[in-house]
Amino acid sequence: MAQKDSELDFFFGLFKRKKKAIGLSVGLSCLQSLSLAPIALFVNRAIGNAIPEGDMGALIGCFAGIALFALASGAIQLLNRRISIGAIKASIADLRVALVKAQLHGSRKYYTKEDLDLLHSRIVQDTFRVDSMAGALFTQAIPGALISLGLIFVLLRLNLLLGIICICALPVFAAGALLISKRLKGLIRVFHQDYSQYSKGIKFMLESNELIRISTAELIEEKEQRATIERLKDSHGRALLFSSVFSIGQQQLLIVGAALILLVGGYFAMRGNFSVGQLVAFYAALGMLQGYVGSVVNAVPTLVEGRESLRVLQAIIDTARQEAQEGQEDRTSQENQKYQESQESQTSQASQERSHKGLDHEIGKSIEFAHVSFKYPITNHGAEPRIKRGADTDAGAEPKEDALKDEAPPLLSDIDFSIDIASREVVTISGLSGSGKSTLIYLLLGFYEPDKGQILVDGIDLKELSLSTYRRQIGVVLQDPLIFSGTIRENITYGLDSWTESELVQACTAAMIYEDILKMEHGFDTMIGESGMTLSGGQRQRISIARAILRKPRLLILDEPTNHLDESLIASMETLWNRQENPLGVGWACLIVSHDRILRERADASYVLEKGRLLRQ
Repeated sequence: MAQKDSELDFFFGLFKRKKKAIGLSVGLSCLQSLSLAPIALFVNRAIGNAIPEGDMGALIGCFAGIALFALASGAIQLLNRRISIGAIKASIADLRVALVKAQLHGSRKYYTKEDLDLLHSRIVQDTFRVDSMAGALFTQAIPGALISLGLIFVLLRLNLLLGIICICALPVFAAGALLISKRLKGLIRVFHQDYSQYSKGIKFMLESNELIRISTAELIEEKEQRATIERLKDSHGRALLFSSVFSIGQQQLLIVGAALILLVGGYFAMRGNFSVGQLVAFYAALGMLQGYVGSVVNAVPTLVEGRESLRVLQAIIDTARQEAQEGQEDRTSQENQKYQESQESQTSQASQERSHKGLDHEIGKSIEFAHVSFKYPITNHGAEPRIKRGADTDAGAEPKEDALKDEAPPLLSDIDFSIDIASREVVTISGLSGSGKSTLIYLLLGFYEPDKGQILVDGIDLKELSLSTYRRQIGVVLQDPLIFSGTIRENITYGLDSWTESELVQACTAAMIYEDILKMEHGFDTMIGESGMTLSGGQRQRISIARAILRKPRLLILDEPTNHLDESLIASMETLWNRQENPLGVGWACLIVSHDRILRERADASYVLEKGRLLRQ
């Protein structure tokens, strides 16, 4: 296993693609510091020479020099800001893409429904915080530090003694920032945990509104949300207060330091060691230094908060990488990228890559389970890891090494059956709830790998095939229809590169949903709510079926397809599982998970899952 990168290595690795822009930004910060240096010198000349001597020409020259270098400094700063912002936004976009890939291609074994709620909050909120951290680092902290160094050189040039006093004060600020940041880090971590729980609770409340009302749990839910909000209020208040104490304290130290310089400088000016003009010029340069040191100081809380978020995001990506090394899920990332390349370019090189190692294969004869056994990992506390809503969980904690080390008894044992694709065989599987029917479908789709045995596609181990190419030949209708917020057209055509309006109508007709769509105000362009909340259960089921058959699959998987349908619709949809070609001009084999007696009687083969075994009826 590859060694884990440190947080700083991970952070700066995000900017690898934009390292030239970041280098240019640093160079511009150095140039800006040089552009500010002459301003103090012009002030010194104006007060020390031009005004006492009554030289109006020299005074105008000093004014022009100050204005010119101030405008030059502003222009450089604006250009620097534009370059750094572009680099930051591009790099953070790369981070978001990496997180998307981690969720799309990571192993299903790691994630649970509860994890998804927390991951949603982490990915959305923590990327924003890392974005803010990068902005504070590259537009405040680094430019402020470099310009401060330039101004310190100017101070030493103006007056060596007072410059040394200023330099001696810098370690005090650095030590204070280090000590405060450690305490602030703990407070921010607690705030992030509470914020994740709050976000998770709100998401649950919105998604489960009907369940809450049916269960008359409004008061219970309100009480729990109040408790979560109270914790969030307290933790965020503590973090903000401590951050304010830090910022205000540093600012007061800067003011006291400036007063000390005035005291010491005034003493030496009264003794005639240097002129009042030199003191005023020094104090002007010191004022600029205070502003840039203040920008560095003010960036510290954002940097601390961003680093905590960076730790969380790094853990998410590293976990996905580790899971990919242990399974085959990462193959789909490479294969999907290869598929997209083949769609964008029809060059011979792309064709050779697509056929490399024979991964692409068109299902022709059969899919066979050959003595397949499978068991889920479990936590040390039970079979399904869950995170209690509202609990004080560590939102940034990395997965425990031993969290998934125990194993449950085999859910599926020595499963041995086949589906004849060529003859468009219809196979049904039934069994009690929890017997492993859905798991068997996930194995067939390549979401999991068998612990023992093989899944063979035309005699080829599924491990050797392109999962993307393989899955594109399978239509799936799960027991709980997957419907997202969007139009009906978008839901049915989701995942397809090309289709015709005629094919869409034919698929909907075969799924017995076309007449319902015509009755809707905007037809296929009718918007439906999240999870299809504006549709009936039967309509959601039939839209999901239309989506599956529009793909023109070689195998159609139907998980309890009659759950939300009445008998008349079931009879009308018989074309889905008979041997004849449907209106789309293709035929398919069917794997149906169902307890429906009529479907089992019409099937070519019927099986029942019982105690992990698949028995033919």
